[in-house]
Amino acid sequence: MLSRLRSRIRRYVLLEGSALVLVVLGCAFWISLGVDYWLEPAVGVRQALLLIVLAAVAAAFAWYLLLRLVRQFRTRALALVLERRFPELNDRLITAVELAESTRRPGGLTAAMFQRTAREAAELVQRLELREVFNVRPLARATGLAGLLVISVAAFGLAASDVFATWFHRSVLFTGELYRRETELHIFVLAEPGERRAEFENGIYKHPRGGDLTFVAEVPAEKKVPDKVKFSFRNVESRGGTSDFMTKIGQRQFRQKLAGLHQSIDLSVRGGDFSTRTPLRVEVVEPPQIERISLDSLYPEYTGLNRLDEHSHARRRQPVPVLGAQVSLPAGTDFLLEARSNKPLRRFRIQTDRIEIAAERGAAQASVSTAASAEKALSTRMLATPEPLLSDDGRTIAVPYVLAVTPEPELVSAAGVAHIPFRLQPDAVLRVTLFDEDGIESSEPIRLAINSIADKPPLVETRLKGIGNSITRQATIPVVGESADPQDASKVYGVTDDYGIADAHFEYKVETAKPEAPSTEAAKGDPKGDSAAKFQVVPFTNNPQGGKQFAVDEKFKVLPLDLGIGQRFTLKVVAVDADNLTGPHISSGTPHSFQVVSDDELLALVAVKELNIRRRFEQILDEVKNTRKDLLLFRSRLDEARNMRSDPKVEVRQQLAALDMATVTLVERSINGIRKNANETQSIEQEFGDIRDELENNAVPDVKPMLERIDEGIIIPLHSINTLDYNHIDDSLVLLRKVLEEAVQEIRADPFARFDESADLLNLTIERLEAVLAQMLKLETVNEALQMLRDIIKAQEELQEKTRLERKKKLIEGLQ
Repeated sequence: MLSRLRSRIRRYVLLEGSALVLVVLGCAFWISLGVDYWLEPAVGVRQALLLIVLAAVAAAFAWYLLLRLVRQFRTRALALVLERRFPELNDRLITAVELAESTRRPGGLTAAMFQRTAREAAELVQRLELREVFNVRPLARATGLAGLLVISVAAFGLAASDVFATWFHRSVLFTGELYRRETELHIFVLAEPGERRAEFENGIYKHPRGGDLTFVAEVPAEKKVPDKVKFSFRNVESRGGTSDFMTKIGQRQFRQKLAGLHQSIDLSVRGGDFSTRTPLRVEVVEPPQIERISLDSLYPEYTGLNRLDEHSHARRRQPVPVLGAQVSLPAGTDFLLEARSNKPLRRFRIQTDRIEIAAERGAAQASVSTAASAEKALSTRMLATPEPLLSDDGRTIAVPYVLAVTPEPELVSAAGVAHIPFRLQPDAVLRVTLFDEDGIESSEPIRLAINSIADKPPLVETRLKGIGNSITRQATIPVVGESADPQDASKVYGVTDDYGIADAHFEYKVETAKPEAPSTEAAKGDPKGDSAAKFQVVPFTNNPQGGKQFAVDEKFKVLPLDLGIGQRFTLKVVAVDADNLTGPHISSGTPHSFQVVSDDELLALVAVKELNIRRRFEQILDEVKNTRKDLLLFRSRLDEARNMRSDPKVEVRQQLAALDMATVTLVERSINGIRKNANETQSIEQEFGDIRDELENNAVPDVKPMLERIDEGIIIPLHSINTLDYNHIDDSLVLLRKVLEEAVQEIRADPFARFDESADLLNLTIERLEAVLAQMLKLETVNEALQMLRDIIKAQEELQEKTRLERKKKLIEGLQ
């Protein structure tokens, strides 16, 4: 009986253990299938999952079968099992087993009792049902669950053999085969600019920092379109993330935009029975940018801006840093555009309206597209370049250009080859697009405007000095500059140019016919306004020697022209620059028209000028006298009111206050009047100086005494009055005003001394002005005498002419 019990226990353990191992296998299958079907993990995950399943099955086999089967079942333990299950044995069975296993045999009555107990136990055991010893519920559950799992796996294998086969290939054979799904989503990115389609390479897409990320989930044509597609992402470098439903676009696309992405994210997408197997990584990287740009420039030779090598004396390129979006260079400049990027580039493209240049990293060739004009289409050619336009490290762009001087430069030779350096039209705008190693393109082209500075014609600003439009035939015409240096007002130039003056000279034209008014072009100083055949060139005494400024101080001799009385001629200053590309540019100053007169006519004209100046001078003298008169009048009034200042009456106080204010106002007006008179007297001094120079430059005979009278009697005294007397009067009046203001404020002050000082200075100045006026009148008397003499001579000549004609007439009548 105990042997049968032992066998049945082993059979029970075998059945239950096998069922439990099958349960573990079944559960492992469904778990593995679920994980692999929904998540489709990588091979490594599947291998790890299989190892876990094998470990679980091995553990179940060892725990539920092996360890239980190898366990020893002792006879006494089996007897105790039966005793506990069948109480009617009443310890007989265990007593019999212990007696049988005992090495000592009892004797006598004890032995008889043991024998009886053993027989009773044997009889009772024969009637026992061993199946009642076992609890069949655990076995039934285990076998039932195992059977259910086996049946479910078998049914699934029959019903979905393709899925089962795929699971077997993926989870056991570790192939890359995928499950067939009703829904499939292809995920890609619409990259800027232009919403270019960009794929995830090995599950990674590199995105420019700060740019908007637009990704699309597209359903292939043969697959089912899900109702909704949900995306979710989490930040890689920090906490945070979100999820939402994508927007359906059209019939088979779902789109989502994430604005201003600054951190890398892991992106997952789920729709229908599809889900991303592993999160798609959007790796945020820095976009390609230009850190610095410089133009290594070789300027046109005429500009004089190039530096020379110390040893070879050859022209050296000079770097021009670009600090903004615009730079200006002289027209014709040959420059090497050097740009440094923040990261290695794969290629770049530079575009203008008429030429497009694209080059790959380290390649000594470029794709050049040109157009005959901005409106025509581009034609593309491959062009070999002396050096790679993009360096081997991908960070330096070096493109040679030359800034053309014509609006439509020739870009391609007759043989169809683009010119190197590449020719840029004036004021071109370069649009630079970068393509880096991460597949990122510049979101917007980097714009650089290169303005062409055209060479300007020289600027001629000259004036006549000490000469009028009426001259004698032996005159000398002084011409000086009148353009003040903005940085140093003491420097005055006649000709200026932006780069250098090659030549400056006189040009004159003698009018043989009836004189006409200067043309509009000549009035503007345009050399093209006069015929080149008519104007004659007279060189300057000094040469500009290529300088940017030329201080003109030249004299034109009229005598070599051998002009007659009444003839007219035009004189102008002409300057030429050194531009050998678009020039040379020629410009002229204001043309001056002259008429040749006799010495007597010139003196008469000068006398008219003197008369006008004298009348103005007399007006100045009257104004100075009136100023003195007003000062003396108010001094007398203040003197009369001196005794009234102790009167406390309000009416008297008001009268005194009104008198004081009127006196201050008078002094203020006197100061302004004296300053005005000083300016006008300076002008008269200058005008008499011009008259003196005009007489001297016209070389009028016997004019030396007149020049001496002008110098000693008018100009020198006027200069002394302007530099000394007026300043002394001004200072005295200012002090008088201060004293009067203090008196108004009831500060003890005596203004009479200042009044007397100012009046004395005015008296002295008036005396000197009257002395100058006397010299003017004397000069006028001399001029009038000369004019009277000229009139007598003219009348005598007319009388002689009439006498000659009368004699001729009488002779003719006598012959008849």
